[in-house]
Amino acid sequence: MKDENKTKVELIKELKFLREEREKGVFKDITKQTEQVIQESEARFKELFNHMSSGVAVYEAKDNGKDFIIKDINRAAEKIEKVKKEDIIGKSVLKVFPGVKDFGLFKVFQEVYRTGKPQHHPISLYEDQRIAGWRENYVYKLPSGEIAAVYDDITKRKQAEEELKIISERLELAMDAGEHGFWDWNLDTDDTYFSPRYYTMLGYKPGELPMRKETWAGLMHPEDRKIIVPKVEKYVKNAEPYEVEFRLKTKDGDWKWISGRGKSYNIDKM
Repeated sequence: MKDENKTKVELIKELKFLREEREKGVFKDITKQTEQVIQESEARFKELFNHMSSGVAVYEAKDNGKDFIIKDINRAAEKIEKVKKEDIIGKSVLKVFPGVKDFGLFKVFQEVYRTGKPQHHPISLYEDQRIAGWRENYVYKLPSGEIAAVYDDITKRKQAEEELKIISERLELAMDAGEHGFWDWNLDTDDTYFSPRYYTMLGYKPGELPMRKETWAGLMHPEDRKIIVPKVEKYVKNAEPYEVEFRLKTKDGDWKWISGRGKSYNIDKM
């Protein structure tokens, strides 16, 4: 993600440079050295513009920001929006993307055009009768007065998150119905999750204790801890299913025998 953000910054720098040079009129009366610098910058810009994974769109303000005309888009934007560049160049953003006002991005265009200050339009759902998807936008004003939007389509990620949420909710309902608690441990981030039932079966309110692996180990009977914790860590890291029994301390100070079963899963990174 850091490399992608760097590419976005480089693209905007090149775009600003080229627009600024055009505004100065250097293309009318230039030396060979200046011409070479500009040509090299044009080449860098085109390479970034056409091959970066983020969508890029350049707009020209009309009627002091009452409308914005599409001046250019890159290949990624064509793919994201399912349009052809030649079909939308010169057209109003309000005509091509009629949901842009409800989306909130049109207001950002106007504010950036008026103030000249870059803005981030957070992840939001864009919808119209033709297309729908989750977008995250960064909007800049160029020296020429044009507006540039660099954005990403994160629809697949949002869909995966929603599917995971539904699966988690269904699992939690099933666990509650069977009076089972469950916990999840992410080896990559070391994040841990305890279901509400995991807390309540020990006499705690959901979320009353920190969601950390150390919490689970700290509640365990000392005699069990020295055997069970290393055993479970080994099973989890080797992606092997396991079944163990151990004692956990309840909020009242009693010891409760727990039968634990688990399995590791590999989750593809987006």
